[in-house]
Amino acid sequence: MFKTRSYKLVDAIANHPDVRPTIEQGDHYVSSAELLSNPNNVIYACEDGHGIVIFVGLRPGVYQIHVGFLKHGRGSIARKAIKWCMDDLRQRYDASKIVAAIPLQLRACRLLCRIVGFRSLGSDTQQEHFVFEGGQ
Repeated sequence: MFKTRSYKLVDAIANHPDVRPTIEQGDHYVSSAELLSNPNNVIYACEDGHGIVIFVGLRPGVYQIHVGFLKHGRGSIARKAIKWCMDDLRQRYDASKIVAAIPLQLRACRLLCRIVGFRSLGSDTQQEHFVFEGGQ
C-alpha cells in the first residue's frame, strides 16, 4: 500500500465495473478531484492496482473510511490492506476514531467491517453505522 494523490488511479478504481455499482447507487461517474484536493483526507492504493482505501478527515483524529477493491483483490487481500491502512493512519495521523456507513444491501462490506475490527452502532433504514476506536 502507498499513499497517493493521483486522481487517475483513484478514479480508475472507483469507476471500475467491479466497484462503481457500490458507490452512490452507481448511477454516475465518480471524480476524486475534490476528495484528493483536501489535505485532511488520506488516500492509499494497492501497488498492484487491486484497490483503494480512503479516509475522509472529518475533524482532528476522526476519519470516515471508504474502500473500493476489484473482485480479484477482495477477501484476504482487502482485509490485510485495510488493516494495514488503519494501523498506518493511527500511527502517522494520530487517528483515534474511524467511522463507516455501509448500505444495508452490501452484506459482504458490512461483514468486512466487523472482521477488521469495527463495532456496529446499529442501522437506520438505509445504512449500518460502524466505529473503530483507539487500538481495538
